[in-house]
Amino acid sequence: MPAMTTGQRSTILVVEDEEGIARMIQVLLEARGFATLV
Repeated sequence: MPAMTTGQRSTILVVEDEEGIARMIQVLLEARGFATLV
């Protein structure tokens, strides 16, 4: 995976109908440096 040198985070769209699961995925992705849209 290429190093991110620009400081800009990639954004991932999370599509999940269970609010708790969506939040769990969001927290995990954001902890790894991604921005999320739920």
